[in-house]
Amino acid sequence: MSRFDWPKDNAELIAQLARQRDRYEQLVANMSDFLMLLAPDGTVAFCNRQGELPPGGAIFPAPGSNALDCLAERDRPIMAAAVEDVLARRVAVRDVLFRIGDAAGERIIEGTLSPILTGGEVVQLQFLGRDVTERHRAAEALQQAHDALQHRQADLQRDLDVAGKIHASLLPAPYQTDRILIDPHHVPLLGVGGDYIYIRHDDPLRPTLVVFDVSGHGVASALVANRVHSAVYAIMHEGAPLENMTRRVNRFIYDSFSDLGMFVTLFGIAFDLPAGRAHYCGAGHPPALLLRRDGAEVVRLPSEHLPIGVAADIFMGEPVRDVTIAPGDRIWIYTDGLMELRAPDGGMLGIEGLARRLAGTAPADLVPGLAAHRLNAILADHRAPEDDLTLVVAAVK
Repeated sequence: MSRFDWPKDNAELIAQLARQRDRYEQLVANMSDFLMLLAPDGTVAFCNRQGELPPGGAIFPAPGSNALDCLAERDRPIMAAAVEDVLARRVAVRDVLFRIGDAAGERIIEGTLSPILTGGEVVQLQFLGRDVTERHRAAEALQQAHDALQHRQADLQRDLDVAGKIHASLLPAPYQTDRILIDPHHVPLLGVGGDYIYIRHDDPLRPTLVVFDVSGHGVASALVANRVHSAVYAIMHEGAPLENMTRRVNRFIYDSFSDLGMFVTLFGIAFDLPAGRAHYCGAGHPPALLLRRDGAEVVRLPSEHLPIGVAADIFMGEPVRDVTIAPGDRIWIYTDGLMELRAPDGGMLGIEGLARRLAGTAPADLVPGLAAHRLNAILADHRAPEDDLTLVVAAVK
């Protein structure tokens, strides 16, 4: 219980009463902008804002006037029905919203209508509310901004859809002969992405496969990937070997995009099927996985050079390495988004986990769609990816 100090004289009593009055008036001010008492016939008996003009020049109902006459015409039937419900005791309290016209348009008043009872009879109605005009105007402005943003987002999505189709058109279809299957699958994170795959097969016995991964993801990475596609296509169609292609693409990316902090990882492999050999070159890319036919050996083909675009010269040793290949061998090339997938418990897939998931391919499985099947199986029991995903298998027959 709060402590009450009894006054010593009338002056102190008056001062205490004044303080109590001030606190009560402040409480009412905090609770409500608008207090109105109505007679059962709708006549205004009291209005705490009588004679005041709110912003815009609206006039609050004056005592003796009919409350409905002060409301916007479209709100009068709603207010009349609310008064009838409260008078008939069909509801204890009725939420009410109405508008009062002003020079700038309308003021919006929101509050509750409740009965004042004497001897069980409704003798007056009390409306306690607030001027919520600015809140409603802010909500309308927010809704308009939201609608405009939704419209803009729809435009951007249409652009992304078109960009996605263009990006997808640059990705090669599976390539298959009686000697080799090269089967790529790509899943962009945002409709477009920075992963890129190139297959050169003008000589069916000596095809070349190159996988790029532009740093980041989304539109910026996709634009760089498109530039890389143009450069690689032009260089490789000149008949350039892997070393030459890697050096020239690096120079192009370094000169064009090094100031943006963007770089590209690369793994390329050129097959010589009659010789049973392959030449490969990796620049900052995850190691390719060579799974031998017997399944007993997994050979990592490492990337030994710096990522494309970080320096004028990225080679850290021999530009190209050799590896023997035989029928039944499968070489899996992927981007880092795949090995960074996380299981539901948070554990990362990693290179070892990926190698286990890719092992055990039967000869009957060596058909186009193999990479998509394996990638979808991995995605099914991992969290949503946070980067573009690319998986390519080159299976020697």
